[in-house]
Amino acid sequence: MEKPITAILLDTVSIQRYIFSTNNLKENIGASQIVEDIYESHLKSVIKEIFSLSDESYYEDWHRYPEKISIFENSTEFEIGYIGGGNALLFFKDKNRAQEFVEKWSLRLLIHCPGLIPASAIGTIDFTDFSKSLRNLFKKLAQNKSSFIPETIIRRHGITAECPNNGCSCEVWCIKLPKEKQNYISSVSNAKILSAGKVNEKLIGLLKRSGLEKNYSFTDELDKLGQTKGEESHIAIVHIDGNDMGIRFQSQKDLKNLRKLSTSVRNATMEAFQKVLEKIHENIEKIENEGITLKKEENKTLLPIRPIIIGGDDITFVSEGRLGLWLTKIFLEEFQNKIASDGKPLTACAGVAITKTKYPFYRGYKLSEDLTRSAEVLYSSENAHKLFLNEAVARGLKLPKYKDFNGEKIFHNSKTPYLDMIEIMKFYPDFQLSGGIK
Repeated sequence: MEKPITAILLDTVSIQRYIFSTNNLKENIGASQIVEDIYESHLKSVIKEIFSLSDESYYEDWHRYPEKISIFENSTEFEIGYIGGGNALLFFKDKNRAQEFVEKWSLRLLIHCPGLIPASAIGTIDFTDFSKSLRNLFKKLAQNKSSFIPETIIRRHGITAECPNNGCSCEVWCIKLPKEKQNYISSVSNAKILSAGKVNEKLIGLLKRSGLEKNYSFTDELDKLGQTKGEESHIAIVHIDGNDMGIRFQSQKDLKNLRKLSTSVRNATMEAFQKVLEKIHENIEKIENEGITLKKEENKTLLPIRPIIIGGDDITFVSEGRLGLWLTKIFLEEFQNKIASDGKPLTACAGVAITKTKYPFYRGYKLSEDLTRSAEVLYSSENAHKLFLNEAVARGLKLPKYKDFNGEKIFHNSKTPYLDMIEIMKFYPDFQLSGGIK
């Protein structure tokens, strides 16, 4: 019988605050790329240093051959269990090597990814009871995250200037900004700006899948999404999260099924976002007829949408304010048409925060995230209504009173004052309203 294997579960702390702490879209994009890199280039660099590996096939093998477990082979000292949902599960034959990895990986992130807070848990995986072992590892990770938060940035002193982007200490002269904007900024902001350039290749690949790369490109400026200056200068910040995916991942009975689930969920997310891009292309003239002014750069039309996070079941994008609800609807419909590798359909909920373009981005993101937790309640069962109202009371909140409604019920005689579609019609494209929503 195969003996238990040393395992590491990797994660990050306060990742949303790290990504969305500034109104600079370029920094948001760069921060998202940094988060992705911690399980890509940084992981590869540390593994290469520890094991002197020149062949990086191990990085793809876990999802190419999900049924193959190499860690029990004599020649294999390290294997990736899976990467997905913001986590990475790694296997080591030698516990000392596992500890060495955590030390070197954490040190590398401290140097190359200032401000990012990593978290890890080292334990064992018993493949005869894989699900229980994985749950125990997640519990240990949660304990570690709550018991120790390391310092990952240089502390400010009274004699140092304050970074205009995040309030940290200014330490780096940033040459990646336009010449007239070059200045001293924090190492945190500088790392994000430098990483933003790496994203372009991936975005071009995203457009190539639908043959759109010759006509369109993405902007890295919030005010170039097609807004009309003045009253219509709004953006939609959209956060979409899969329902109960954490429970679903941890309940997988073996590694093969966990790997397949991770891959199938990621593919479903990418395909759903691909559909969003295709729908924009199909309706591009109608979108412009709505008064949405799409700009051009280098003979390409700047799309009225910009993805910030696309990973696993988690996606965040920003769009022109009048398109956010429609594009969210397209994504959810496409995503929920998919069946994951475990044979069950995928579901998700979304929060759409429509704000002024200059509104603090992190606040807008937090609002969209909070909305995700309480999305589509009006259309749920009576029991779901009661649970929602009880939770509101526990938080010291209450629905506003209106005529016969005292805030203790959502519906009365099949009527509710708590949803007014007329108000959001302003933020839904007319070509989708006339003749029915499509």
